[in-house]
Amino acid sequence: MKVETLAWLLAPLLLVACEDEVIQPPPPQPEPAATEVAPAPPTASAKAAPSASAAAVDRCKERGLDHGGTGTAEDRCKLEGDVLVATATERTEDAGTVFSVDNPWEDEVTRIWVAVYYYDAEGKQLTVEQQGKTLRLARKDDMTVKLPGKTKTELPLGFPKAEIPPDTAKIQAHVWAFGIGTATDAIFFQSETPFSEFRGVDGGDGPTGIVPCDNYRALLESCPKQFPDALDAMRKSLRQFNNSAPQMKERLSSSLSQRCEKGITVVEEKCKEAAAP
Repeated sequence: MKVETLAWLLAPLLLVACEDEVIQPPPPQPEPAATEVAPAPPTASAKAAPSASAAAVDRCKERGLDHGGTGTAEDRCKLEGDVLVATATERTEDAGTVFSVDNPWEDEVTRIWVAVYYYDAEGKQLTVEQQGKTLRLARKDDMTVKLPGKTKTELPLGFPKAEIPPDTAKIQAHVWAFGIGTATDAIFFQSETPFSEFRGVDGGDGPTGIVPCDNYRALLESCPKQFPDALDAMRKSLRQFNNSAPQMKERLSSSLSQRCEKGITVVEEKCKEAAAP
């Protein structure tokens, strides 16, 4: 097989896989003519009162958070990494798997947004068939809780015991947002790690289910110094693939598999050249 250059490895694989179907954006529509309206002069009370947004910014910053957000439910304060750490215990109740949720904040957490994922012994993300739909996780938005500050609290999360996939070997939860305070003085936080329907064990990219691509990634990871850009591109492509709709996955899998097979050939030969005395 002719050895190709590594240039094509540096671009996300899925972009090439989608070459055959290019969806053109609709032509821009002309904007309606704006009607100028003179703004009303602010009242004395309006001048004196700080905006709710400004107050929220201060609430984020006074906690040492400067990654963005204003603290409202629509624009939460941004946090690095996971917001709250939820670790599965060995107990499962009828209502779900019991997790130990660590709240490192001084404040009591009153609301959480959480997703629970199920994996088999090989790290494959499992699904559940429910009312004619395939569910890849158990998700709960704006869940009312009571998690005291500086304390670990046990909480049942995820699918009920009867609905947990039979091949489950590991259960993990991702709390990507939470709120503290009451309805009148609540402030909200969100992890910079976004919610995803597909999530690998311990938050990794997870396997594609396409053996050549998983082998290709493993090969790149074995010599990242030689191929750092290609490894970054592969990881990006893997995330894009895992976050694609099931119908799109079926259409992309063949092209992606072929490209990964070629990538293995190129990388193996380059690795041999690098290792040669």
